[in-house]
Amino acid sequence: MKFIIHSLAAKITLSFRVLAIAGFLLYTSIPAFAIGLDDVTTTVLHCGALLDVENKKTEKDISILVKGEHITKIGKDIAIPKGTKVLDLSDRICLPGLMDMHVHPLAHNRTEIMYNKDRSSAEYALVGARNVADMLDRGYTTLRVPGHPPDPGYALVDLKNAINTGVLKGPRLFVAPHMLTPERWWSLEEKIKYIKSQYPDLTDEVVKERAIEQLASPRSRGAHIHGSFTDGPEGAREGVRRQIHHGADWIKIHLDAGGQVDSELTHNLLSDEEVQALVHETHRLNKRVAVGAHGDVAASTATLAGADSIEHGMYLSESTARLMKERGTYLVPTVSLFNGYLFRIKHRGNSDVLTTAYEFAGAEYLEPYKERILQDNKVRNALFKQAYKMGVNMANGSDQVNVEAALKEFIFLADQGVTHWDILRMATINSADLLGMQDQIGSISVGKYADIIAVSDNPLKRIDALQEVNFVMKGGDVIQHH
Repeated sequence: MKFIIHSLAAKITLSFRVLAIAGFLLYTSIPAFAIGLDDVTTTVLHCGALLDVENKKTEKDISILVKGEHITKIGKDIAIPKGTKVLDLSDRICLPGLMDMHVHPLAHNRTEIMYNKDRSSAEYALVGARNVADMLDRGYTTLRVPGHPPDPGYALVDLKNAINTGVLKGPRLFVAPHMLTPERWWSLEEKIKYIKSQYPDLTDEVVKERAIEQLASPRSRGAHIHGSFTDGPEGAREGVRRQIHHGADWIKIHLDAGGQVDSELTHNLLSDEEVQALVHETHRLNKRVAVGAHGDVAASTATLAGADSIEHGMYLSESTARLMKERGTYLVPTVSLFNGYLFRIKHRGNSDVLTTAYEFAGAEYLEPYKERILQDNKVRNALFKQAYKMGVNMANGSDQVNVEAALKEFIFLADQGVTHWDILRMATINSADLLGMQDQIGSISVGKYADIIAVSDNPLKRIDALQEVNFVMKGGDVIQHH
């Protein structure tokens, strides 16, 4: 009897499997229209004007037909299928979704980007989820995040995957989980000097104790253990493979000690052989490389090694700028980084302009360096203008953590003489080209993803109109419309 029961159970189990397979085969053989799988949303946007960033042209009274995620038609009198959802933007200007190629959304403020804050990877991801959702609401449909050093895990990859699977709302993310640096970035003397600059009221004894403690932890070597690598070309290659294995889209290399007010930029943190190994291994695995290089030595080394983008490039010589132009290397200038220092110093104590505790504290910290910052910024801005006039490829990147700060990049670019058309191109089609996504995003074109925003005022006349985006569509989904 026991045998019969087991046999009967086996027969029932087998029957269910057969039915499941048969059902699947029947399901896949039914035409899509019969089961509603072809019921894709179709939307038409009637725009008062459209900014064609590829050709630097403004077109009036244009309609954009969107089916599913993609743009299918653009024109003045296009046929609109029955049942199409109509969105009237006739009083607004439509343009491609904005992109920022250097943003750090996992942090509460910029100080947390580089230095030890004892937080879990989960907390970083939660902060990032908030910040990227805010950026999408304000018009950023694509972001590249070049590393978050203190993260003990892979929060950026998790955040990207959560957005791609629809668990969270956010822009398209292209991520480098950590910055690759050598294991021994900071010396004891350098760490003491930095802590003193951050906490001037601490005694020398306490500063030294803190420096030794931090150097003993991999979380404060300038990159977490996931990002650091053993010295030498083979260690560099292994570091690249580890990042890509865990889901990296990009590899970020930190090549010089820039980013601090009193930095000396006369040498690289890595040898030429290590840089070449990092770039070669990344390209071998069909990924791209962003190199943090404030100084000219690092920018030149990275460009010769074949880097895809130079981040910051604050002190590019004419010869390095020419080399970058010849090789098509992109500069992501992050002009708001140091010009933002001047902005905070200028408005020190003004609560109508500096609206956060971080900005107030930053203004106080920077005040003793005022004259040095003023002098350095004259040099930086002059060299940036030189590179711009020479025609170096440029993509938009703010090096900020939240949307309010990121949007100021456009104003700082305009202050440095970048035309409004070029600012828009940096934040759209140029950024798409840097990502290798120029055939899919970056302009409002048939066949591309429907990443579209709208503003009431013309950013060609007033660039800060980009701070007032009142319609956002990402991949055919309306994110906000008011």
